[in-house]
Amino acid sequence: AKVLVIDPDPGNSLLLQKSIGTNDETIDIQFLDSLKEGMLFLQKHQVDLVFISEEFPEAEWFVFQNNIHEIDAATSMVVILNPAKKNTASKDYEKRGIDSINIQYVGPALVTIISHKVQVVRKLTDELNNRTKNAFQKEEKIFLGEISHKIRNPLNSIIGFSAAMLKTNKNEEEREFLSAIKTSGEDILKVIDEKLNITGYSNYVPDSHPFTQRPLTTVHFAEIMKLKILLVEDDMFNIKLVEHLFSEYGMKADIALNGKFAIEKIALNKYDLVLMDMEMPEMDGYTATRYTRNELQNQVPIIALTANALEGEREKCMEAGMNEYMTKPINANRLFEIIYRTVKPKEERSVEQAESFINLKPLKESMSGKRKAIKEMLDFFIKQIPEQLSALKIAIGKKEQPAITRLVQKMKSTILLTGIKKADPLLTELDNLVQSDSSKERIDTMHTELTSLMRQAVEEMAIEKNKL
Repeated sequence: AKVLVIDPDPGNSLLLQKSIGTNDETIDIQFLDSLKEGMLFLQKHQVDLVFISEEFPEAEWFVFQNNIHEIDAATSMVVILNPAKKNTASKDYEKRGIDSINIQYVGPALVTIISHKVQVVRKLTDELNNRTKNAFQKEEKIFLGEISHKIRNPLNSIIGFSAAMLKTNKNEEEREFLSAIKTSGEDILKVIDEKLNITGYSNYVPDSHPFTQRPLTTVHFAEIMKLKILLVEDDMFNIKLVEHLFSEYGMKADIALNGKFAIEKIALNKYDLVLMDMEMPEMDGYTATRYTRNELQNQVPIIALTANALEGEREKCMEAGMNEYMTKPINANRLFEIIYRTVKPKEERSVEQAESFINLKPLKESMSGKRKAIKEMLDFFIKQIPEQLSALKIAIGKKEQPAITRLVQKMKSTILLTGIKKADPLLTELDNLVQSDSSKERIDTMHTELTSLMRQAVEEMAIEKNKL
């Protein structure tokens, strides 16, 4: 405990020093003989208890008392009264919240008074500090949560669209710029997640994450394309991003700009799935979900798409009646897996998850089991297949039948070596559709399903290559 004594009488100071020092060596006591010096000391140092002699001139006391508000509120002050004065000064001190003690009681018993007062002060100070700290942490958490929510929405667009553009034909400089934008967005997201201590709550995973290096759970996009989906979202960039991700697989979604419009659409339409944003004007996602469950008595699967990644948000969404939860920014692989997991029965998923897209036995036999040669061929296929799919899409768009047939034959030779059996009938049907001049919608749907299958095969090739 820190104690300050301000007294012009060295005898009184000595008395206090001896009384305190001989009884409790844990008390740090400082002596000053000037009120001016005492005020300067108190402005610079934290002190638990101050003893002040009333033997100072009234002018000095006047200045001291007028500046008393500058002293730490946690500091207790006791005025040492001179019994010879016989005045009622002690009552004036009490009005100012200052205790007083008669000099004749300064002795060994004073230590008890000091210790008790210091303990009380310390206890109150600690309680105040703890309350302040807890309140600050709570406010900081709320503040960071709000900032996180506001940042995640634009990051959804920054990361999502840069990733989408990287899949298109870009020159080396453009790809470098896009990669820098995407990486910067992911770095910002990482800082936010670490600050909020929400590891495990964010569903977003970068392309370098092991999750994106493995094939998607077997998803039959031909079936998913048939789903009638409602996207409830008020941010136009987020809407555009989801529409883009869906278009790559031939999927579409109805749009509702807030929860109020969503429940109107759900009441009038039979949807297979709802993707629900949480924070929206007029009616938020929580309210819309509760209304859907309680008032409409509708059990349509609802997946929460939220920019709020704070701990407890998943539980909040589940309590509102949602089936699944996903944080923004949206990872395409993760989104399609969650959609598939939500709409498919468990028994079907358990069977399909065991399926494999490729069989490298023919390739290994043709390479006589040489690891280096097999890896080189896999590298070639991993690069070649996306290029062939892109060229095929262009040829289909231009209706160049000879080019389409040529590309189909090239791809068939590739799938023979890599064992992508499911791709062969798709390629054959696609070629037949083009030759029979079928509708563009049927051709595009078939190409989309082929693209989905081949992309997943490429992802599995990358995993097998890393094992060699």
